Parts: sequence; structure tokens; C-alpha cells
Amino acid sequence: MLNRLNIKAQEIREVCVRSATNVGLKFLILWSRLVVILSLLIIFIRLSVLVVFNRKGLRHRTVLTWEWNQQPSRRISRLLVGMSITILGSRSFSALSTSILGRTLNPFSSAYVRHFADKKPKRKMVRPVKLTGEDRENKLQTLQNNGWTLHESRDAICKTFKFKNFVEAFDFMKAVAGPAEEMDHHPEWFNVYNRVDITLSTHDCNGLSENDVKLASVIDSLNKK
Repeated sequence: MLNRLNIKAQEIREVCVRSATNVGLKFLILWSRLVVILSLLIIFIRLSVLVVFNRKGLRHRTVLTWEWNQQPSRRISRLLVGMSITILGSRSFSALSTSILGRTLNPFSSAYVRHFADKKPKRKMVRPVKLTGEDRENKLQTLQNNGWTLHESRDAICKTFKFKNFVEAFDFMKAVAGPAEEMDHHPEWFNVYNRVDITLSTHDCNGLSENDVKLASVIDSLNKK
């Protein structure tokens, strides 16, 4: 009788252990799936934020705050996903998830973030105003004293620069290109061997503006160097 009770008790314990194991396994599987879903959601949100930040042209430091290498949660997510997928029995997918959350996948690397961050934000452009009256006369007089002339057929100023050879002429054009790009105001020019003809005018106001005066002064200063 006692032996039967012991056997029965042992069977009950084994059933309880199996039940607890099944419940625990189901819980682990459910938890693992939840972690995978949340991790993929985090990836999507962070990528979306990076794209939005890039389009808005935020500055370098702002974008770098989202760099994953600086986020401890990234390492935790990678560890949880790897463990969870291994529990589910797919080691290959575990390796893939580690690759996605780690350094293997370039779009989420710090280099990719810097690619976005290095892009300069777009500046607010103020519509240029056409020069008129006494202010126009005074500024044009200064430019004319430096060799600039009024265009024959439209409201623009022109000047011809001559150099020893083509290399010097080309170097001069490269030197002008930097400030012109910075000002977002580009000259019309024509180059033949050692000669560079430059015409300045502002299309937005269909004539001469303060931008032309500033760029002409910059060009003259570069020519003197």
C-alpha cells in the first residue's frame, strides 16, 4: 500500500514538473517573440528618425545624438534578440538579428549617421533686392574704379581677367568657386586659355543686387593674391 502511494506521488510530481516546464517554455517563446517584435520596431523608428532629421537639415551634433554606438540599449537589444531567437531554435536568424543590430549592416553604423550629419542644413534664402538710386550709383562707382563695366544689353557688370597661362586662369576660377558657392550666388563666366570673362547679375531680381557687389569685391581680392 505504501509503495503504491509513493509511486502515485512520484507520478503526480512528474506531471507537475512537465506541466511547469511546458508553461515555462511557452512563456519563454512568447517573451522571445515579443522581444523580436519590439527590437524590429525600434530599428524602424530609429531609421525613420534619421531620415527625418536628414531631411530637416539638423546640425551635426543633433544627429549624432542618435548614433547607435552611444546607446547602451542597443547592446541590450542585440543580446536579448540573439538569446530569444536561439530559444526558438533558429540560430541562423539569431546571427542575422545580431548583424542587423550590430556593426555588420552599414545603414545603422556610425559612418551612415555621419553621412547624414555631414550634409549642411539648408539656409533660409532672403530674396535679393535690385539696387536703385544713390546707393546703386555709389556702389557701381567703386566697382567701376576697379575695372568693372556695365553690360551693354542688360543690368549686369562685367570684367575680364588675364593670367600667364591656362593653369593660373583655372586656379583663379577654382578660388572663386568656393566663395560663390558659400554665398549661393554664381557668376556667369567664359574661359579661353589665359583669359576669364566674368558677368555678374541676379536673376531673382532681374538685375544688379547687393550679392553682385559683394561677389565682385571677393573676386577682386582673390585676383590680387
